[in-house]
Amino acid sequence: MIKYFFVFILLVSLGIRFLTLEKLELRDGQSISFESRLTSEPQQKKGSKAFQLFYKGNRIYVYVPTGSIYSYGDILKLTGRIKVSLLNNKTVFVSMYFPRIEAKKDNLALLFGIRQSIISVFEKSLPSNYSALLLGIVFGIKSPLSNELSNNLKILGLMHVIAASGMNVALIGGFLSSVFLLFLKRQKALALTIIGIIIYAFLAGFEPSIVRASIMGTIAFTAQILGRQRLASYSLILAAFIMILFSPYVIWDIGFQLSFLSTAGLIYIKPVIYQIGFLKKFLSFIVVGDDISTTVAAQLATFPILLANFGLYSIFSVIINALVLWTIPALMVIGGLGFIFSVFLEPLGRATMYLSFPFLIYFEFIINLFSNFSGAISVRTFSWPFIASYYLLLVSFIWIFALKRNE
Repeated sequence: MIKYFFVFILLVSLGIRFLTLEKLELRDGQSISFESRLTSEPQQKKGSKAFQLFYKGNRIYVYVPTGSIYSYGDILKLTGRIKVSLLNNKTVFVSMYFPRIEAKKDNLALLFGIRQSIISVFEKSLPSNYSALLLGIVFGIKSPLSNELSNNLKILGLMHVIAASGMNVALIGGFLSSVFLLFLKRQKALALTIIGIIIYAFLAGFEPSIVRASIMGTIAFTAQILGRQRLASYSLILAAFIMILFSPYVIWDIGFQLSFLSTAGLIYIKPVIYQIGFLKKFLSFIVVGDDISTTVAAQLATFPILLANFGLYSIFSVIINALVLWTIPALMVIGGLGFIFSVFLEPLGRATMYLSFPFLIYFEFIINLFSNFSGAISVRTFSWPFIASYYLLLVSFIWIFALKRNE
């Protein structure tokens, strides 16, 4: 009863937040001036660079000349005209082309400077495609990939692999706590682990998946400090609540939706998969059984959102994910240690990163192999009533299995 009351209070709080929220309606051709922090690296486009900023509840895609030098963490003051257009799926797209921009740094510049040095070390140590893959896997930093590799990752449903996620935060938290516990008392070690997670969130960029995972990690380690049991469900709900409370429009962000739903899938659907007798035996028998169950759980939870937003789904996605997921922890360790070593002795750091070659070559081989027969399902229109029906049915199945388990 207490947990339902807890959820009810959070929902009421969010309802009040949305009722009191003011969103400025932008008009095509309107001149605006605003200031915002750049929270992602500008992406190279044809004849320009592009990045996104938020202004009074509106996501604005900003296009600047190719030679412009703006980086993650910069505070930008923009003045210019906006263009408002309607995409095929009826989504409003707001853009601003070549505005006048004033950039400045603040007290966080040192931390953001470390991020730039990370990019530099990786790019010096590995070929462009491999450095971009490793940067994405370890820190979620988006560096340019070749068009062919980028398209193959999208078609095969593997873009999530090169975006820092909850698994990254879990590995970082586990690694830091293990190291600190060797030298410090438990409470101090866990407190330093929380600080390390926050710093990692800064370095990785404030993508919704990282913010959500960092909040969950902080709650989990705080609970351990206080001697309380770790509750994944409460952590997920509280993380989503905090994110929406401070940034209400994040609820419409595809990254937030996928991050929240995939984590919910691991919490609620993965245990159900292991309740099914023949599946449990099969997954326990094969080496990549846990990776398969993880992928199936996450994709069952996100399937309608992926189709609705991207219109593509590879029928081999589960197999491909299972074949490459095992390389991620190894690549994270190699990439992380490579950067740390490079801070003290760059040749040692670069030599360490060379150890990632076998894993990256294998990763690329799997991508190229399956790209020849991707088996992609293409959907042009996807109704929201169908999405609602899908999730009602999925929740019903989970609820039935939960009741059986309690019996």
